[in-house]
Amino acid sequence: MGTHDFGKALRRIAHALPDGSPLILLRARGPDARVTAFAGDPESLTGYTLADFRERPGLWREIVHPDDLEVTPTAIAELRSGATGEVTYRIRMRDGEERQVRERFRLLPGEAGAACTLEDVTSERRMAERLASIESRMWHSQRMEALGTLAGGIAHDFNNLLTALLTTAQLVAQEESLSRQAKEDLLVIQGAANRGAALVRQILDFAARESESRVGPADLGRVARDLGGILERTLGEDIELELDIDEEVWPLYCDAAQVEQVLLNLVFNAREAMKRGGRLRVAVRNETVEGELGAEGDVIAPGRYVRLTVADTGPGIPLHVRESIFNPYVSTKGSTGSGFGLATVRRIARGYGGAVRLKTAPGQGACFDVYLPVRPADRRAPAVVRAANGDAPAAGGLRLLLVEDDPQVRETLERELRAEGHSVVSVGTAGEAQAAFDSARPRIEAVVIDMMLPDRDGWELYRALSRRATGLPVVFVSGYAPEALGFEGGGLPGAFLRKPLEPGSVAAAVRAAAPPSL
Repeated sequence: MGTHDFGKALRRIAHALPDGSPLILLRARGPDARVTAFAGDPESLTGYTLADFRERPGLWREIVHPDDLEVTPTAIAELRSGATGEVTYRIRMRDGEERQVRERFRLLPGEAGAACTLEDVTSERRMAERLASIESRMWHSQRMEALGTLAGGIAHDFNNLLTALLTTAQLVAQEESLSRQAKEDLLVIQGAANRGAALVRQILDFAARESESRVGPADLGRVARDLGGILERTLGEDIELELDIDEEVWPLYCDAAQVEQVLLNLVFNAREAMKRGGRLRVAVRNETVEGELGAEGDVIAPGRYVRLTVADTGPGIPLHVRESIFNPYVSTKGSTGSGFGLATVRRIARGYGGAVRLKTAPGQGACFDVYLPVRPADRRAPAVVRAANGDAPAAGGLRLLLVEDDPQVRETLERELRAEGHSVVSVGTAGEAQAAFDSARPRIEAVVIDMMLPDRDGWELYRALSRRATGLPVVFVSGYAPEALGFEGGGLPGAFLRKPLEPGSVAAAVRAAAPPSL
């Protein structure tokens, strides 16, 4: 059957086809595989009538997306007579809408060409793309969860090292035979360890999705002024820093370390944007919001706020980037960036009931406004029972059980507690703790327990011990905040201290939890 005869056969088939049937067409055999005949109604698929195609023989090539013109001819050229194939490509309808079509074809004997069927698969492809996007986000979420777990584990171990370092440095500093220079060197070591402790705390809070860790009164204006020198050195000589801070900034009740992190992240981003230098403005202002304000993914409710502004004179942020700039998996710095900076800024702001606003335009720089609400301290009071430092040890000391799995931390804490006049039994696991508690003579009067033990968590261990001695005084220690361990709004007896532990803090907590009258 020749092409002409096959075209007639197609037209006869067209009259018998029910509405909604796939479009059938005949393609010539050749380098362009042009369409030579139709069966069915092309208008529902393309917007063009059969008469349009008859009047314009090359119309089909005109509506196929330019990038997809060679898809079908290439596939047909590779077929043998009688073989079948399938391709998917894009077409543009008469009204400009783009659709996805699937073409299935069979190569006819001789020079007759290929018989093809077409169907609209736009909805099917869009659904597949959505599913692929969801799968990608799930994979990223799983990867981030694994990263958080890994970071938390590393930070937990590093916390123990810092605790041993800080406590040992404090004990060494008490030696009267040390020279003045040696004592000054120890202060440098302690200062560096404390800064490392703040960084580790942020990693642990991020891994646990914590929004607050150590809340307390904080002056955002003072934070910005104190960081001024560091910011100038960080920005370099080609970027001019301008500080604009209200004389009396309303006090916030938050974690000052997290506020510092917000400011530093925004400044570092601005520095990256101003490759050729420029001006950076950091402002801290009191602001009363009278009506709702739109923010990036949030709404700023009426109320009193402290507004932190970081504005640069860089190239600005394009619209297509702005839409995903707070996505932790997207970085504007290419392969050199992680994308976590702005995501962390918004996460911290949201954690305190605040929000972030962005004003930017190509060539006009970027301005980030972070709104942090002003709230009374009693509304944000931490649920952690913290022991105040005392001036003198408890008379006579106590019989203590110390449960800590890290040998270095256990040794330094034992030295600290013995120096306070306590008798200490120290072990590394929950199993050893129960055995030591049961066999101790005289009896154990108070316990210090790490919340993360290798064979059992510290809370379960304390519950087991308290059944043996009702009201047993306890001090819990952990690198994680209580909320991250499942204790929202309190719920833990005794005192709770976060690692790395400050020298003397455990001894002070023991004095507060188990007074001399015990």
